[in-house]
Amino acid sequence: IVEEVWRHVFARHLPVCCGINAEHVVSKTTQLEHRSLPAAGITSTSTNPEDADTLSRKAVESLDRLRTALISTLKEQLPLAITSVTGTSAGLRYTSLCPPSPHPMLQDSFVQKYSGKQISLLAAPLAVVAVVEGGGKWPKAAAAIQKLKLAFLLRLAELLSSKMKVKSIPRDDALDILQNGFIFRLRILSDMEVEQRLIPPASRDDDPLMVYPRQVVESNVVYPLYCNAIKALHAQFPTFASSVRLFASWVHGHYFTGAIPHEALELLVASVYLDSDSGSAPTCPSAGFRKALVRLASFDWDNTPLVVDFT
Repeated sequence: IVEEVWRHVFARHLPVCCGINAEHVVSKTTQLEHRSLPAAGITSTSTNPEDADTLSRKAVESLDRLRTALISTLKEQLPLAITSVTGTSAGLRYTSLCPPSPHPMLQDSFVQKYSGKQISLLAAPLAVVAVVEGGGKWPKAAAAIQKLKLAFLLRLAELLSSKMKVKSIPRDDALDILQNGFIFRLRILSDMEVEQRLIPPASRDDDPLMVYPRQVVESNVVYPLYCNAIKALHAQFPTFASSVRLFASWVHGHYFTGAIPHEALELLVASVYLDSDSGSAPTCPSAGFRKALVRLASFDWDNTPLVVDFT
C-alpha cells in the first residue's frame, strides 16, 4: 500500500523525471538483497528480488525457442546437424549480477512504446555454444575448419532470415542472433577430434592421462556440464542465484572485479548449499551470502582443494 501511495504521488507531481506511472522509480527495502543488488535486478513495479530471476527466465525461454528451431525446425536445411545448444553466459544461469533484459530497440513495438524517450544503444550479447556433428565431413587443416564453421554460420543466418524471420549478424567466429530483444552470440563446436586440430601444438595443455588436450575437454565436455549443473542447482534451491548475485556484488564492491572468475563465485556459494555437514541449505539469499563469506574466510585454501559434489 505504501508503495502504491508514493508511486501515485510521484506520477502526479513529477511525471517528467519519474514517468507517467512512476516507472522510472525503483523501490528497495532494508533487506540485504534489496540494498546490495543493482536496481536492474528489480522491476519498476515490484520490490521482489525474484524479479531478477524473471528477467533471466525470459532470456532462457527465448533461448529454448531458438534451440528448438536449430535442432528440429532447420535440421533438414543445414549441412551438418546441430546436436545440442547450451547457454554459457552467467545471465542464462540466473547468476549474473546484472540479469539480461530485452533491449527496446530489438523489439517490434519499439517506435510506439519508446517514442521520445532516451534509450541506451548498448546491448550485452549472451554467449551460446552449438555443438554440431563431427565425422569425415570436416577437413584436416585448421584454417579449413575455421572457414567451414564460418560457412555454416552464414548458411544458418540465411535460414533464420528466410524461414523464421529472425535477424542475425555474422561475425568472424560467431553469429549474433537477435530474438525477442536479446542478442545470442552463437559459436560452433564440433566433436573433440575436430576441435583439437584447431589448437597449435605449442599451445596445447596436454595431459598424459587424457586422450585429448585439456582445452578441448573443458570447452566440449566440462563447461556445458557445469552450466547445466548450476541451472539445476538454481531449480533445486530458489535462493541460490540471489546468493551468488549478492556475493558477486560484495566482490565487485571490494575491487576484486576480474581477479576472481564468476565461476569461482558460483562454486563457492554452491559448496554452501550442497554442504551435507551444515544440516540444511540456506533459506534466504542473505543467509547463503553470509555462509559463503564465512567459508571464504575460514577455508584452508593453501592445503585443501574445495570439492563441490553436484551429484
